[in-house]
Amino acid sequence: GSILASAWGEPAFRATREDLIALARRMLADGALPSNVRAGAHSFFGSMALASFEEFVPHLPYAVEAAVLSLHTADSEGGAASSGRRAVRTGAHEERVAAITSLGAYAVAVDSHFAVHLQTVVPAICAQIQHPDADVRAAVADSLERIGRMLGGLAEKLDGNSSDRVAAALMAQGLARSLRALIEGHSDGASALRRSLQAKEDLLECPGFVALLGQEIAAELSTAGGGKLAYDVESSLAEDDDDALEDD
Repeated sequence: GSILASAWGEPAFRATREDLIALARRMLADGALPSNVRAGAHSFFGSMALASFEEFVPHLPYAVEAAVLSLHTADSEGGAASSGRRAVRTGAHEERVAAITSLGAYAVAVDSHFAVHLQTVVPAICAQIQHPDADVRAAVADSLERIGRMLGGLAEKLDGNSSDRVAAALMAQGLARSLRALIEGHSDGASALRRSLQAKEDLLECPGFVALLGQEIAAELSTAGGGKLAYDVESSLAEDDDDALEDD
């Protein structure tokens, strides 16, 4: 990602850049390719968005569509598994995590241009909240925070009485409830819990997002996790390894 970002704006890199975009787009569109190959394409477009910011907007429709489709496809093949059973890592695992992560990257990269995709993106991400894999839940927390920050920035540009402001508030409130459910829905996977709590703390420090929530829902979010903070959750790499999903 850092290498891509450093070279992205260089004129000499233009031809190579266009070739990489075309290749990655074909990879996303080819359902016959292995899932981990499509995961690489999602990661590429996420890095590309963070390197190019608003210049990424022309690529946003198909990149978002492909990421959401990956989540729906993964769910139809393996299910957005309930919290009551141990997860089994399939070939779609990497693609699922990469798709969720890329959607969060798009939100922060293109800012308000992402708003038109929220009605599609947020439900697709929130459908992963109860996934038994801690990696997936951590990716969900990361993307919800990024989308929340985008909404907070958008709120500062909207008239207080506009219909767009009302829609943004409803979206932010739903996101806050989803984040609370993410924090309180699993007792295993310390890495996911830590990331979810950090997302909560960071969003509660975002004035625009808190303004969209209103006092009542902001207070509800602040109590998620029983007052526990991210730094209260001990590192548990060994625990997460023990809970790691089995490869096919």
